[in-house]
Amino acid sequence: ALNKSPDVSGTMGTLLGWFKGKKTAAPNDSMSFIHVVDCAAMHVAAMEKPTASGRYMSLVESWHWNYIAECLRELNPSMPEMKLYEGDDMAVPTNFNLDKMNSLGVKVKSVRETLEDSLEYFKEVGAL
Repeated sequence: ALNKSPDVSGTMGTLLGWFKGKKTAAPNDSMSFIHVVDCAAMHVAAMEKPTASGRYMSLVESWHWNYIAECLRELNPSMPEMKLYEGDDMAVPTNFNLDKMNSLGVKVKSVRETLEDSLEYFKEVGAL
């Protein structure tokens, strides 16, 4: 069952803080994302796959913080603006080989869909 409390903690609490403007500047770095439902589905798929072994990545992709900030603002125009990184040395988002993860056959939501679902959740529980 969905936790209907507006007291959001952990990773979702951090994301809620971003939507509320607690992160005022985009760092010159990147961050990787995965929807919690997709991550759970990967755990189940790995347990049910007899040949599964070792470590599996669980992420969609990594975005530079400027792109994260722009997407958050696009999804929630009323949020305080996050200052974008303006240096000439823009960090390249981390790339991962996701072949092993993809072998589990779990279709994952995009980063944007993950952020949209999170925003919808925050509004539904009254956190935003």
